[in-house]
Amino acid sequence: ADVINESGNPADSNYDPGREANNMYAAAGTVVVGAEVDLEIQSFVPSTVTPDPGGTMTVTVTGFNRGPNLSQDAYIRLYAEGANITNAFSLDASSNPSCTTAPDYFSCDLDEFLNGGSETATFVLNVTGAVGSIYEIYAFIDFADDAIEKAVNWTDNESTHVDIAIG
Repeated sequence: ADVINESGNPADSNYDPGREANNMYAAAGTVVVGAEVDLEIQSFVPSTVTPDPGGTMTVTVTGFNRGPNLSQDAYIRLYAEGANITNAFSLDASSNPSCTTAPDYFSCDLDEFLNGGSETATFVLNVTGAVGSIYEIYAFIDFADDAIEKAVNWTDNESTHVDIAIG
């Protein structure tokens, strides 16, 4: 493969401009290795703090990218402090196909997240926990690849914690 140097010019003698059409080269500024981004949780809104067993609950989380660069692989995750959130809730993935279930959290991909842009993840949860159970839930925003991006500030990546009492 051809190599591009820091100024964006071919660095080897076998450079073939015709291969740019075959995605061998990205447009200038598309990917910035080691780009700094500052992601934050802007809002964290559960639809209820006392869901009924067998019912549903929606948690809407809005993230913001303070920049200074595009975040290429951001996500928002939903956790329960000191517990496994999947013990009391299951994700209705059909309501948001970009969300998935991991062993101890739910995650929604934001993909490319522009500098100065807001993105919202909506978690639709089926309530499976027992009556009287209390779960302290919160959201966290981050990016997937530390080799591509690095955080500028971690102080606002986590939302407030909200107690959810299954009623």
